[in-house]
Amino acid sequence: MEWGLEGNDDENRKHHAPYVLNASLSRKTWRAWWACWMPSWKDLKRCCENDGWELYKDTDHYYYRKFMPDGTIKRTKVSKGTGEIKGHLWKTIPKKQLHVTQEYFNSKI
Repeated sequence: MEWGLEGNDDENRKHHAPYVLNASLSRKTWRAWWACWMPSWKDLKRCCENDGWELYKDTDHYYYRKFMPDGTIKRTKVSKGTGEIKGHLWKTIPKKQLHVTQEYFNSKI
């Protein structure tokens, strides 16, 4: 089975879903690929912008907030650095700050 990645830009290739030439992805193969994918800080910023978050502070980091209909406020801080978000940190961001699933996050980047 040969792997390939969609997209032309080498920098963005790792952020696109994989496809397999001449075969379909098995559930096990998809999960293995998905487990090693980590979003970048740029992906997190793009998700916030596409999901209607307000940039309320732009200093050494980007600070976003989103007012929810029930009166709660979601907040997150996005690094201006490049590269991927580390695994231990990424586990907490969607759950505790964004309050979204991985699938929802992917739909916004």
